[in-house]
Amino acid sequence: NKSAAGLDKPNPRTGLPQQTPGDWALKQIYKKTKVRISALASAAGTTGTGKVPTIAQIRGFRQLRFLIDMDSPAIRAAVYAEIAKLKTENPGWSFSADFGVTISLPPVRGDDPEQE
Repeated sequence: NKSAAGLDKPNPRTGLPQQTPGDWALKQIYKKTKVRISALASAAGTTGTGKVPTIAQIRGFRQLRFLIDMDSPAIRAAVYAEIAKLKTENPGWSFSADFGVTISLPPVRGDDPEQE
């Protein structure tokens, strides 16, 4: 899940956006995904208990889907440009994106009375 909230907020000193959609996509889509893929290749591993898969199972994943809470032509163009770079550098991997997705997080332990 990727939040693009705040992209449209202007910098109080310059009046310009704090990040362009291209800057955001480069950091959030390309750079962070590149780090994840390289870390996966060198990860020591997990033993895989119950709900936690083993490192071999995780290394078998070859599809990443980005859920992005914002939707605009500029965001789509920037995200698709970074996905194209990832596809070129990572043959055998599949990347996709859904835009305008409402991202909701589970309650933090202690915030939900049913968890206690």
